[in-house]
Amino acid sequence: AFVMMGNNLRFHPGIQQAKAWIDEGHIGKPLWAHFICAAQTIRHGYRTDGVILNTGSHEVDVALHLFGPAKVVSAYSEHEFGNDIVADFVLEHESGCRSTFHLDFITPNEIREFWIAGEERNIGANLLSRVTSLGTVIHNNSGSYDDDYLAEMMAFIHRIDGGEAPGATGADGLATLKILLDVRRMAGLP
Repeated sequence: AFVMMGNNLRFHPGIQQAKAWIDEGHIGKPLWAHFICAAQTIRHGYRTDGVILNTGSHEVDVALHLFGPAKVVSAYSEHEFGNDIVADFVLEHESGCRSTFHLDFITPNEIREFWIAGEERNIGANLLSRVTSLGTVIHNNSGSYDDDYLAEMMAFIHRIDGGEAPGATGADGLATLKILLDVRRMAGLP
């Protein structure tokens, strides 16, 4: 089987800002994080793939990018016509951070955000409004998802030309896929 994952959320300025704050020690040791990606959809392809593989690939990649390798400790899903439409699961990262996820295809008004609690401060990010916060300091990030895709494509071309560029590796994509397959199995999916 061939798998391709763009890991394009790594080019979202809110995620880049959160990564910098974590790496620079502004929150102390990350203790826990909660990711939500919820939006009602009737798209047949999305519903056929299921919420775990469809939206989970982005959220899990971000968690692995921010906190490092992890294993699945619990998973639950609700099904409709044999496909997962709601999923909740927990990862335990080797760094000691624990991340929780809520994914669904049923929430009427889209939600896409995450919260990170550190020993010293917290980070909040609303990926839709492009607002991130470090404690009480709020950052409004300009641009759109289209800008993020453009930055990803430019980085890809730069890498083809032999340059260093941010982004994910094939190993990152495989690590994310392994987590998602473990989530599916633990949630009772094939």
